[in-house]
Amino acid sequence: MKKLLTILPLLFVYSCATGSRDSARVLDSDKDLLAVESFQRLSASALEKLEKQPEYAGVVKCYQGKIDNGLEILRTQLNTRRKDPNYWNSMSVCYIRKAEFAKAQFYLETGLSLVSNKDQTTLGTMKNNMALIFMKLGHIQKAFDLFGEAIQLGNQSARYNRLHLALQEEWFDVFEKDFSILSRRAPNDPDLLFTRALKHIYDDEIDKALGILTKLPEREEVKTYKAFCLYLLDNPQDAVDVLHQVAFFDSREVKELNLELRKAAKKAEELKNEKLRQLELRKVASEEKSKPKK
Repeated sequence: MKKLLTILPLLFVYSCATGSRDSARVLDSDKDLLAVESFQRLSASALEKLEKQPEYAGVVKCYQGKIDNGLEILRTQLNTRRKDPNYWNSMSVCYIRKAEFAKAQFYLETGLSLVSNKDQTTLGTMKNNMALIFMKLGHIQKAFDLFGEAIQLGNQSARYNRLHLALQEEWFDVFEKDFSILSRRAPNDPDLLFTRALKHIYDDEIDKALGILTKLPEREEVKTYKAFCLYLLDNPQDAVDVLHQVAFFDSREVKELNLELRKAAKKAEELKNEKLRQLELRKVASEEKSKPKK
């Protein structure tokens, strides 16, 4: 189902260590796979708490969607933080979220030139993010290799990202290997289960995918893909109902898929209703024809 997968926006994770798991969105040990490595795993209230710490204030704004504001804060910190690799990583993350990948690469390369090889956590974080940039620029093999280097440095976000990349590129052996390793660490992690649902969609196992998605927390991407499954199972009206429940979009790709699905599902429902109407008309005509003539 390669054609189908091309319209599925895969959800990659940028690394930006928080130093604490207490404020993570998911706290249970079997559901908390990446919270300490990515601000994408933090709740709105957790981000607000981190925003009060100067070193996180700028990048938090970027995660909140206020990218220009976040970059402005970071620029004011240049003189005091110019030798801090994490400062340049934060700049890069903001430009990744802004989809300006050449700038993101420049700032990340600056940070990499400053980080010590002994600082494996920071190095793994930055290699994961560089892999994301290469992937966005279409350099798939470079991205794959860098994810591997980041994994060797202990970065779990990189393994999660490589899982998505493997699905995208149909490297199923890699996908299953990484999924197995991650699921042993956190078998009930919602984002990991979401990835398994995507694999079921890819394999045209729509009922299995819907079964997983129905049990997950109802975030925007989960609802959108749940609607996608309903659409594929020829329940377009149910799909439309679910799609209209998604009021807030954090991901541009998910928003685009949601809006496209709304159009397709509405058209499919109209077509389905028209077919039912035609069947009813033929039934009535047949009944009239079979009536005995007076």
